[in-house]
Amino acid sequence: MAEMELECAVYGEGTVFPVNIARNAKVNALQKAIANEKKDVNDRFKVDPAALTLYLARKKEGEEIKWLKDDRHVKDFLRGGISAEYEEMRPTWKLNKKELFSPDFQPGEEQIHVLVELPKAATKRKRYVHSDMSSNKGNALLQDLNIRLKPVGTVALTAGDSAPVQVQAFEWESVCDGSGQNIALSEEQQRDRYRDYVEYNIGDVLTAKELCVLGVEKSKNILSVAVPGHDIDLVGRTDILVLSALAEQFPHYVELLPEVKMLIEVKRVMNTGCSFQALLELIALDFLVDDHY
Repeated sequence: MAEMELECAVYGEGTVFPVNIARNAKVNALQKAIANEKKDVNDRFKVDPAALTLYLARKKEGEEIKWLKDDRHVKDFLRGGISAEYEEMRPTWKLNKKELFSPDFQPGEEQIHVLVELPKAATKRKRYVHSDMSSNKGNALLQDLNIRLKPVGTVALTAGDSAPVQVQAFEWESVCDGSGQNIALSEEQQRDRYRDYVEYNIGDVLTAKELCVLGVEKSKNILSVAVPGHDIDLVGRTDILVLSALAEQFPHYVELLPEVKMLIEVKRVMNTGCSFQALLELIALDFLVDDHY
C-alpha cells in the first residue's frame, strides 16, 4: 500500500514532526498515527486520538494554493493560537480525497501539511514552585525530568590550598516581645543580615573574582523558566545570589544572572523540603544560564 510522509505541527507546543501514513487512509487513522508518534517521543503523553483536531495546512492566496512554510517564524505562529485560515479535516474523510491531499500529492521541501490541536487536558502544564517544594513534589520532579541524584562527599584541602580560616557561625537574631520572651526573626527579616555575613567572610574572594553578593527582591521570580521539551514550568526565586559585580553596578543586569556562582536560601530549620527547594532552584538556574558555574 502506497504511503506518504506528512509533516505535522502542534499548536501550542510549536513542535514539528513527520508521520508516514497510507495515501488512502482515513483522517482518523492519521489521528492515531500522530497520537502514537507523540507517545513515542514523550511517554507521559496520553490522549484519545479522536480528541485531536487536525487542520489542512494550506490556503489559497490569489490564484495559488500554498502550504504553510516551515521557517523560523513557524514556532511563533503555532504558539499564537488556532488560525481560522486553515480547514478542519473531518475524521471520516480519506486522505486522498481531492479536497485534502488528492491521489497524486507529492510533499515539497520545508512544508507543513497538517496542523494539530491538542485537547485542553493534554496541554495542561505542570508547575513546580520553589518555595512550595516537599519530599513528594521533589521526587515527582526528578521522575518527570528523568534525573537521578548521586551523593558525593566533600572535597578535602590539598597541600597547595590556602590554610583554612576559622569562620564564626551566623547567629540568628531575636527580639524581646516585652514579656521577657525572645522571638526569633523570620527568614525574610534575616536575609539582609545573612547577605552582610557572607560578604564579610568572603570579601577578598569577591574582590579578586569581581563578584558581588545580592539579595533578590521578594517580588521578582528571577528563577522562573519553562523546561525545554516538557510541559513543565519552574517558578520562583532565591534569597541571595553570588554573581558578577556588574549586577551591583547595573541592577537591571541581575535578571541576566551574569557569571552566577552561587544561590543561597536563608533557612532557620532544615528539612527534606528545603533540600528539594535548593535542588529545584539549581535546576532552574541550569536552564537559565549558558555558562556552567
